[in-house]
Amino acid sequence: MVLVIDDRLRIVRAGAQAAGLADRDEGDLIGMSLIAAFGSADLDAICRQVTTSGAAATGKRPRTRRERTFAVDAVPMASRARRRSSSSRSTT
Repeated sequence: MVLVIDDRLRIVRAGAQAAGLADRDEGDLIGMSLIAAFGSADLDAICRQVTTSGAAATGKRPRTRRERTFAVDAVPMASRARRRSSSSRSTT
């Protein structure tokens, strides 16, 4: 399952697997925080670490709603704004 979140940890894109895990429709996830969507402060903490450090992080956390464990591989992605400013710096 892949989720795309923004710098505020709001869901930008989510597929059917994420919707099923969150017990919500796919469209309902867009704009939600990770805590609101999945009920997991631990998931939020891992993703927050990635957005602040810029480094990938991996972890296993209990999922509170169904008492299952989930594994997380969180990887930072360059934002469009950062990519634009980097490319404009390299051309000047």
